[in-house]
Amino acid sequence: MNILSVILSLLLVVPENALVERIELPEGDLHWTNVRPEDVRFCVPAGFTDGDGRILHSYMLDGKEVKGVSVLRMKVSLKGRSFTISRQWESDEGFQQYTLVLAGKAMPFPKDSREYVRRALCKDGDGVFLLESKSPMTLADFARECAVYATDAVYLDMGRFGWGYCEGRTLSSWAVFWRDRQTNWIYIR
Repeated sequence: MNILSVILSLLLVVPENALVERIELPEGDLHWTNVRPEDVRFCVPAGFTDGDGRILHSYMLDGKEVKGVSVLRMKVSLKGRSFTISRQWESDEGFQQYTLVLAGKAMPFPKDSREYVRRALCKDGDGVFLLESKSPMTLADFARECAVYATDAVYLDMGRFGWGYCEGRTLSSWAVFWRDRQTNWIYIR
């Protein structure tokens, strides 16, 4: 980590009264899989699935692209400890999901009125972390809140099945783990 990223991470501390919680990730490379990983230190659902657990959008696994039922423009490519958001795959593993923040700018979600607890994979400089809303909010409000703390952020599937964990801590303890519905994951071994 260079000195600038250390200074930025200190400046972008999320205050206790914020609408979101910053969750630090353990050291290690980010990975994506369509099989629930075992013996990992961090694991959360990533892309949207349908009622039968099928992954809705395209994804890249082991260098092979699998087309989804519907396709989003932007692709999230995992690269070591970081990720990129672009129109092309830039690594051998990744998924498609809503872009919340790109280059420091919150993306608009004009027709969004549903309020849910939200989670995002974020980065600021060299740091990668999660942001999770403390209470239900619209996607547009969550994107604006993420832009306060992150230069880039992608939405991670939550819903009732948004259960995950990080270094022994259960994330979204209200959520249910349902093996047939949670079928793709970001993880760190």
